[in-house]
Amino acid sequence: MTLSPAPSPPGVAARPPPAVMLVLALALTTVAYANVLEVGFAWDDRTLIVQEELVHRVLPLLDYFRLKFWTNELVFSSPSYYRPLITLSFALDWVRSGGSAAAFHSTNLVAHLLAVLALFVLARQRGAGPVAAGLGCAMVASAFHHV
Repeated sequence: MTLSPAPSPPGVAARPPPAVMLVLALALTTVAYANVLEVGFAWDDRTLIVQEELVHRVLPLLDYFRLKFWTNELVFSSPSYYRPLITLSFALDWVRSGGSAAAFHSTNLVAHLLAVLALFVLARQRGAGPVAAGLGCAMVASAFHHV
């Protein structure tokens, strides 16, 4: 005996499987951010990445947890910026790409897609149907395309 979904009543469209809605949400997110791979560094990226020697090489892992996020005390004097994983991510991106902005942007795009996936799973676990979870994820993911 196989368990298959009950057929939809006449005149009622069948609900798409959750995987389809997830793939659509991820595809929309990718399309919304596709041009990010073609642009260079912006705003504070020059100070945080291009001019920051700390992220131009990979250090021992524990160093990222003991060093400041920014080493330029004249520009950034706030002690509240403690971001060891971001600093490590910047160093890995710099080393793998030689400082290419596209590498940094692709890492951010992958992180954003993982966040969409996590949101979809959370929405489904909280009882959202596949359409609601997929549309909600697509709306949230594409709302921040200026980042």
